[in-house]
Amino acid sequence: MRLSRSLLGKYIEITWSDPGDARNTLSDPTFKPRGRGCLATWKERGVLVDITDGVVTIEHSHATGAPLLKQPDEECVVYVVEDLILGWTVYEPAKEVPA
Repeated sequence: MRLSRSLLGKYIEITWSDPGDARNTLSDPTFKPRGRGCLATWKERGVLVDITDGVVTIEHSHATGAPLLKQPDEECVVYVVEDLILGWTVYEPAKEVPA
């Protein structure tokens, strides 16, 4: 599922199928998933920072080690192939409540 570039910079949640995290249970010998039924489902939340070559980058967090540094020196991101995305939700900032 393709994401629009207009979502860049937005806080989103994507749901995607993870082929690298397939789960199977040996306790039920009749459980024989096939196709997408073999894939685990993940939900990722963060800021959409890039869409390149069919891969989206979602930033979960970043840190700046010292007050003098201008750029973050550590970050936590996830990369997801767009074809594996099942759906998404865009979150909007809450409106400020008057005191």
